[in-house]
Amino acid sequence: MSEIVVVASDGHYGDAVMSLPAICALAEKYDDVYLAMRNRDVLAIADLPPNVIDILDSEPQWRNLTFDVLWLAAGAACNYDVGQAPAMSLIHRFMLRADVPTDLNVLPQPKVKIPEDDGPAYEVILAPWTTARERTMTIEQATELYVSLLHLAHHSVLVVGGKDDPELTSAGSRMYGAPLARVGARMKKAKAVITVDSFPSRLAHAVGVKNHIILDSTVTPQTCQGHPGATFVTGRMEDGQAMWDVDEIASRVKGLL
Repeated sequence: MSEIVVVASDGHYGDAVMSLPAICALAEKYDDVYLAMRNRDVLAIADLPPNVIDILDSEPQWRNLTFDVLWLAAGAACNYDVGQAPAMSLIHRFMLRADVPTDLNVLPQPKVKIPEDDGPAYEVILAPWTTARERTMTIEQATELYVSLLHLAHHSVLVVGGKDDPELTSAGSRMYGAPLARVGARMKKAKAVITVDSFPSRLAHAVGVKNHIILDSTVTPQTCQGHPGATFVTGRMEDGQAMWDVDEIASRVKGLL
């Protein structure tokens, strides 16, 4: 038997990464899994079994189509019934659909391919941005945190972001819009990685970052935010914008360095 999985082009890189364990689990159940993943950047680093067949590679014209769902297979499997477990995300439902061994309190680690990187190793990597305003840092807070980290990490701090993220011009070392494999490789070499609840959070989990600090806005459950062994620094909401205590973040970083 075969299975078809559609992962829509919704721009949510983190959701695409978190779908990987379920796709791998389906590949263990079925002879073939036909995958239509519009996020080609995530697919490029995904470590998938050989019986996962990339439909969009053989039918490239489909890449320009627009899907209205995140995961068609997951939605159909649960009949879009959110009444029984309102806290269960579609990610978790997809994992149940694929029989991923999880108690839903821990997100399994996605398998990704990250080659060795010969670039510089940084003491701290800071990823303060996400597209959701209520979960991202402000420029002012990110700048304040960056300055604080410089003193702790002997000026060895790298700020990473997507090509459309705010530019932290005060940062001496920045990496924006770089290939995901390169970002993941730098994360693996850092002594501490700080992210908000975002795609970089999921990437840090996928590459096995041990010293991971997640800036929790309380908007989404901690069990959906990435690394189950991460240190969480919980913020507060002010007029729909998450805010954090920079001194508390710095204190947590100091304990990891």
